[in-house]
Amino acid sequence: VLELLRAALVFTSAGADGAINGPMVVDMQRQLEYVPAWSSDAAAIGSYVGEMPTLTPGTAALGVQVLQARTAASAQLVSRQLMEDYDGNAGGLADLIETNTALAIARTMDAAALYGSGGAQPNGLFGSTYSSQLQTISMATNGAAFAPANGQYSTFSQAIEKVRMANDAPTGIYTNPAVAGSASRGLDTLYQYIRPPADVAPFWPPQTSTVFSNTETQGTSSAASSALVLNANRVILGMRQGLIISQLNERWADNLAVGFLAYVRHDWAFPYAAAACRVQGILTT
Repeated sequence: VLELLRAALVFTSAGADGAINGPMVVDMQRQLEYVPAWSSDAAAIGSYVGEMPTLTPGTAALGVQVLQARTAASAQLVSRQLMEDYDGNAGGLADLIETNTALAIARTMDAAALYGSGGAQPNGLFGSTYSSQLQTISMATNGAAFAPANGQYSTFSQAIEKVRMANDAPTGIYTNPAVAGSASRGLDTLYQYIRPPADVAPFWPPQTSTVFSNTETQGTSSAASSALVLNANRVILGMRQGLIISQLNERWADNLAVGFLAYVRHDWAFPYAAAACRVQGILTT
């Protein structure tokens, strides 16, 4: 079930060998876990030297990232009649419950990864903890739609460039399905679909999820969305307790229902947020 959960997360993707690529999973041995991370990028790491030189240390600084276990939970009800009619694995009921519960929890975790406000939730990448570090590109003061005349994929190209200029390698573009669709429908003057340029093409189509809101505020607009370019392998997923699903037979017995309680204890961390880039103010068509 944990693999189902990980496979459903927005920052993950299937590798050619079937492996699940994405965030670094850190096993948390306690409620607060400290993990090492570069707190600032490095310059002058290496140099050519003569015989018996006096070396000058580089400017890279090693820091600590604190992970704090937060709990995401879900409770779902199933009628006892349905349970009896599909006893055991008949009809795939058990797999259906496991799969959909994992998807529900993954969606909750994804929403926190982007918009989490701290406290009971993890600190999200778009929240105040990381907003001062995250690189950004704005479509326009009040948002704007993609325009072929201005370069249909230009903002994605700029975001990829910013990540690479920060000495990182993006693993993909992540956004709302409506953003991907709006960009893909761009037509040139000959009414042919516009293809993404060479730097964007390896990441197109992007990975999409509706956890990316399409009601963000950008100036006078409240119908904007975002896109994110980053190296997902730099994201840390702290895992204190993997996904647990428990069957509760008595809690809702007077309703002739069985409850399925699911929870996971984890945290998100983005120690390399300065190498990620968010495209803001995207109006979809």
